[in-house]
Amino acid sequence: MKTMTKLAITMLLVLLLFGCKSSEETTSIGVISALTQHGADWGTEEKNAIELAVAEINIAGGIDGKQIKLIVEDSGTDPTKTITAYKKLTEVNGIKFIVGPTWEASTAAIAPLAAKENVLLISPSAYKNIQNQNSSHLFSTYPPYYYEIRGLIPFFEEHNMTRFVIIYHNEYFSELMKNFFVNEAEQNNWTISKTLARDVEDRDYRTSLLQLKNLNIDAIYAPLAVDDPDLGLLMKQMRELGINATVVSASSAENVNLLKNFATEIEGIIYPYPVETPAYSSFAEKYKQKYGELPHTPSAATAYDATTLLIDALKSGAETPEKVAKYLHNITDYQGASNVINFDEQGVISSKEHFVKTVKNGEFVEIEKTSE
Repeated sequence: MKTMTKLAITMLLVLLLFGCKSSEETTSIGVISALTQHGADWGTEEKNAIELAVAEINIAGGIDGKQIKLIVEDSGTDPTKTITAYKKLTEVNGIKFIVGPTWEASTAAIAPLAAKENVLLISPSAYKNIQNQNSSHLFSTYPPYYYEIRGLIPFFEEHNMTRFVIIYHNEYFSELMKNFFVNEAEQNNWTISKTLARDVEDRDYRTSLLQLKNLNIDAIYAPLAVDDPDLGLLMKQMRELGINATVVSASSAENVNLLKNFATEIEGIIYPYPVETPAYSSFAEKYKQKYGELPHTPSAATAYDATTLLIDALKSGAETPEKVAKYLHNITDYQGASNVINFDEQGVISSKEHFVKTVKNGEFVEIEKTSE
């Protein structure tokens, strides 16, 4: 009996020892990505790229011999669900470093909480709200959206486009892009004949489009919140009404589902897209090897960079959000897959070149390169 008791105690001690060792040999990083609803195209590729970066680091030995463990939560492309995901990561899992969330509204929802609770966020696809949060622990590897619109200017000048109508959704991102476009219009003496706000759920654009039939315009700027199917439906209904104006949208127009479902309707659409860096092709090939296809969204590369930057900071010995933030603020010309990265004092990417693309013969193709 005593022998069995001693054996049981010994086994318990071994289990406790190995359990503690296993815990000590991992470093946990939180991830909040939009894996469902209309942000899922971006969020899924962000999660994939984050996992790719972590897999590479773990194969190379992790952080000081510790393997990196990702704890992934779905934001549901919804601010309220993002708060729930954040609280689960921080209160249940004790996470202090989060890659994410996907997009603006979700990041804005948790940024004040993260600042108050000393949690570092590095988002792959949010920009504007960073400037409004006054937090030294909030970063984004996605460039400011106004670089997209500035990338369109040479195309507009070459084609004498100065008269526009804006159709946008009553939604955070869409309104943000509309405001940036209005600002650029004022600086470049463009005329905006009409601005039409739409509910995200209302996909019958004909009432709005009929208001444009007698207007003398060069293009419709339509940074819609949901590219597939909304951009396709908008352009389909335009053609049915005999409206042949050029449609200009955001980089998110490069959406494989949109192309698959509305290739004919979106023929000729114009949109800006980030210029690829020398490191992008290597990243894209590794992504394809792991997931069977090339990444289709611009935030896949920015998610990869966000993850590698965070891990580089942790590997340097920065163990707290304050030290990681200091490391990120001090990097210079980081050669990322998405960009040559420098952060300003607000944690924002300082520059990014874009070129102009279109849909031609059922494919996304480049029209011309532009630079800042």
